Formats: sequence, C-alpha cells, structure tokens
Amino acid sequence: MYATYTRRKRPDDNGPLRERAEKEFFPKLQQAPGFVSVTLIQGEDGENLAVTVWERREDAAAFQAGMQDWAQFLEQHAPQASRGQGEVITHLSTPTAKQG
Repeated sequence: MYATYTRRKRPDDNGPLRERAEKEFFPKLQQAPGFVSVTLIQGEDGENLAVTVWERREDAAAFQAGMQDWAQFLEQHAPQASRGQGEVITHLSTPTAKQG
C-alpha cells in the first residue's frame, strides 16, 4: 500500500470547503481505482492533516493528475503547509464481520 499526506492551514470558515468536498471530491475519491481510505484530522495547532491510502503508488499519481481544479480551490481556501508520500508499513483497522 501507498499513502499521501498533506497538512493545511485551517480556513476561518470551513463550510464552503467541506460542502464542495462532500459533493465533488469525496465521491470521486471513493470511486478512484486503488483507493483504500482517507482520514482527516483537525489539529489543535490550527492545521488539518489529510492522509489518503492507496493500493499502489500509481493509483495515487493517476488520481492526483486529474484533480487540478480541486487542488487550486483547496489552495485558495486552505494553504498547504507541508505534504509527503510513501510506502505504508502498517495499516490496521477493525476487522469486518465475515459473511458466511
């Protein structure tokens, strides 16, 4: 697995950003090939952290290549503080109930 992460300055008014994310970005993300999960953390330091997990590095790159409009909108509302990416060495979640 592969992950990307971005820290952004939290906007004064999170409403427009959250609304557009729920209508446009999250549905595309959930349907993207190789998408595993996304976690958004509202930091106590005034910054938000987003961690997105993918099956493969190529899946992350392909998705990001098609999201320039979203990236521009995001940068206007919540300037980027830092970003990174790398191989996931541990990804632990609650086991799902087995169907049987």
